[in-house]
Amino acid sequence: SFSKTLLVRKKDSGEMLAMKVVAKNQRLGKGRLSTMKGMRILPFPCPYLLPLRYVVEENEKLCFVSEYVPNGELFFHLQKTKTFSIDA
Repeated sequence: SFSKTLLVRKKDSGEMLAMKVVAKNQRLGKGRLSTMKGMRILPFPCPYLLPLRYVVEENEKLCFVSEYVPNGELFFHLQKTKTFSIDA
């Protein structure tokens, strides 16, 4: 409800990536973390989260770009399994 996710193609390589676009007025100003703090929360790899490739800041939007993984929506898998194993 606060963002839109798009499938995009990187111009120089043709690689398909996922880009989440968030309006700054939805993300910032409501006690939420700043962009840079949010990027430092998880300083180690996690098997359930994709690392960010790029972050683009525009006047009114923030764009977070990561690898595109079909059917990789976290909430779908959480609903299916109910819990994630810490040993994964």
